[in-house]
Amino acid sequence: MNNLDVRQSDQRCRSEETFLGRFLARFLSADKRVDAALGRHTKARQEVILDQSVRAVIQQSRSGSAPGDGIHRVVQVHSPHGDVLIDPSLYPIRVESLIATIKESNPEGVETPGPKWRAAIAPAVDVLMELHMAGRPGSDRGGASRV
Repeated sequence: MNNLDVRQSDQRCRSEETFLGRFLARFLSADKRVDAALGRHTKARQEVILDQSVRAVIQQSRSGSAPGDGIHRVVQVHSPHGDVLIDPSLYPIRVESLIATIKESNPEGVETPGPKWRAAIAPAVDVLMELHMAGRPGSDRGGASRV
């Protein structure tokens, strides 16, 4: 699945009104730390947070170069000084929750997206983890941003 395939798959999923809600429910139930991090926000805000982080990861996978603004915003928001502290150990859980939800939305006859999605977004997730662990929440990009 190349980047165009990932973007088209993402668009198919997002065309389903319930996609983000199902992704959110799966992610929240995957680990109690997710609810601890997101629980103070409304469901709509939680969906926006997930939506923007997935879009940033897809955008990063397209560029394949230095971390873009979207990735820096995700790191800012998920840092200890951000609005939604998400430990990097939860990133793989988020990926698995996303892929499981994508598989549910995958129309019959379309190739199973799991391994190819993982391959497409793994470098961006690696960048997120590296930036978070390095303690550089994109502060060189300006003030704290709210994703």
